[in-house]
Amino acid sequence: MKLTLCTAVALCCLAVACALPLEQSQLDERVKNFLPHVLSLNVGKEDQDPCMIPTPEADEVAQQIRQHMQASPDESLPPVLFIPSLIGSKLYSQRKDAKVPHWYCKKSADWKMIWLDTKDLIPGFDDCWAYQMEMRWDESTNLYSDSQGVFVQPDRSFDSLMTSNTKYPGGTGEFCLYRRVLEQAGYVKNQTLFALPYDWRLGTGNLLQKEEGEFALLKLVVEGIYKQNQKPVNLVSMSMGGPYLHLFLTQYVSEDWKQQYISTFISLSGVFGGAPVATQNQLSPSQGWSTHTVPKSVTQDFLSVTRSLPSITWLQPSADVFNNTPIIKTLDDGKVYTAAELPKVFQLAGLDTLSKQIVAEHQLSFLNPPGVESHMVFGEEVDTPVTYEYPSMQGISQNEPSNVVTTPGDGTGTASTLRDVPTAWQSLQKQPIALYGLFNATHPEPLFRDDAIKITLQVIASKLKNKA
Repeated sequence: MKLTLCTAVALCCLAVACALPLEQSQLDERVKNFLPHVLSLNVGKEDQDPCMIPTPEADEVAQQIRQHMQASPDESLPPVLFIPSLIGSKLYSQRKDAKVPHWYCKKSADWKMIWLDTKDLIPGFDDCWAYQMEMRWDESTNLYSDSQGVFVQPDRSFDSLMTSNTKYPGGTGEFCLYRRVLEQAGYVKNQTLFALPYDWRLGTGNLLQKEEGEFALLKLVVEGIYKQNQKPVNLVSMSMGGPYLHLFLTQYVSEDWKQQYISTFISLSGVFGGAPVATQNQLSPSQGWSTHTVPKSVTQDFLSVTRSLPSITWLQPSADVFNNTPIIKTLDDGKVYTAAELPKVFQLAGLDTLSKQIVAEHQLSFLNPPGVESHMVFGEEVDTPVTYEYPSMQGISQNEPSNVVTTPGDGTGTASTLRDVPTAWQSLQKQPIALYGLFNATHPEPLFRDDAIKITLQVIASKLKNKA
């Protein structure tokens, strides 16, 4: 029998009040029924392991690389480092006398996975989860910190990104197909094949800290891979991982450093200039967090979390990319608001802090070229939200849009950020920039499409001394 909202709430309250023992299999089944779409890419049959999707064309390139290496004993493989997407890294929290929202939320607890254990999203407990996920802003420094008494860290392990979540519970397995194909080519975990999860909640202020933080670690990891392999590193990113690496390459490291340590930057579905879906997700109850459906029962908690995360604020549309494109329209007065006017929209919506945060997170331009050889792989010709229409400005922060105007893109990013910005880079740097549009491919599809994986392997193979 399908689990209804009322039944779920009743079950949760009963379990808390009476401390009834629940078998894990029973709880998992209830969660499965209640949250059928959370983080589902819907790439095939429900029982199909996404890491085993056939990739014959990519497999052929992998075999060519392996054969080349066997015939060239003095050759070594170009090292590859994978950087995940927004929501792509598994997160853990620790609580020490936390100021929790409810008496039944634990004030103190050892490290526990909070992104993502679907049991945390059961009504009645989702507030406890949201408190751990949210971030607090210091306006004077533009730095964010965890909620009082909460400490969050990503799972830094290779397997959390590169292994099927059926074998590594809680991990995303985001690049597991790439791992399978690269291992066919001869790549070895933590020798020539690497992954670096990060705290995807952070914005530009935290990332650009010089002495500590995610970029400081990324720089050390790249230098370590270079030292181990005596070859520059090939960076492969997914979605927000593209802007993340672009920020690193344009603002954190020097031109000399890039020339020594970076071979190429391969972006899968990189949205360079933000996406209107980020605005909608912070402005009003979500129609879906990016391409992932948000259960109605936890919409308000997701909205609270989403509004607190600087990464999503940073991914709102950039004025120098979207120019005069309407992002928000109110139908009662016919007013339209461009990306440059989004702070005003949030102010009118009564979200003054977010209005200031948008300004703070949009001080740096995506139009600056990365300064390294780059390859952009992205979907195109898919209807993608660009303008959200609301009945009026009154109550906008609590109402879903009444209509969505679309434009070509990949369903999340528009062509202006997927294709147009990298095209503009081509005339601004000496290193080559190549673009690969995948017809009718949605935002997550480069993770499992044969042609996208093939392109990535061909770029990597081109770095061999004697081309495979």
